[in-house]
Amino acid sequence: MWNEERLAQDIYLALYAINNVAQLSNIARSETSHVNLVENLVQSYDINITNLVDYTENYSEAELRAMPAGTYGIQSIQDLYNTLYDYGKPSN
Repeated sequence: MWNEERLAQDIYLALYAINNVAQLSNIARSETSHVNLVENLVQSYDINITNLVDYTENYSEAELRAMPAGTYGIQSIQDLYNTLYDYGKPSN
């Protein structure tokens, strides 16, 4: 769920950077609150969502912050981001 909310935030911010449409920035702010809500749950339950191979690892805020925008550990989320980004950027 965190990855999905982060994808929404990242895609709106990336498209705002390209298209400079204020509504995209406004929506990204809303998505940021969604990311934060899910992150609070993940932290409360001490779930590591950055290491998707070893779920015995604990929650790590540092690992979350180190993840670059537009990069995800779940291939289907990464594919969706790439598709949406390609669709939303202006063609030359």
